[in-house]
Amino acid sequence: MEEYLKLKNLHSLFERNFFLLNSLVVDFDENKKKVFEIPIKDENKKVSISSTKLSNYTFDIELNININPVEENTIFKVRVYLEAKMAEVISLQSFHNNLIDIIPTIKKFGFQRDERTQWNKFLNEFLVFCSKEGLAESDNLPARFQ
Repeated sequence: MEEYLKLKNLHSLFERNFFLLNSLVVDFDENKKKVFEIPIKDENKKVSISSTKLSNYTFDIELNININPVEENTIFKVRVYLEAKMAEVISLQSFHNNLIDIIPTIKKFGFQRDERTQWNKFLNEFLVFCSKEGLAESDNLPARFQ
């Protein structure tokens, strides 16, 4: 029963991540790159989202976060299942403490037994943060009508 509850909670997390990602990406079918900024310690840092179509109902989304110019970018690779309305992290590269500075959390990342759950919970918090705090990149703003 305990394993069933863990799986149910994980699927619920995948579904929440799908809807949050869908609100940022809007249309998975188009292979467009979306760039926006998030405020981190008095500076705006770029986040880019690009998608790759694997099949009619499956996409890989890459969230590339440029936090610190000295360190490698942090990259979430997320597999999106359109029919199931789920999104799960399949890879997280260059995870470091600067990311934890973005999102105040009581979770102790890096100390949980289940890394898969940990990555997906962090993606969820990051997507919520992007939805609330994300800013359009100033270079991409449309001109005002005269």
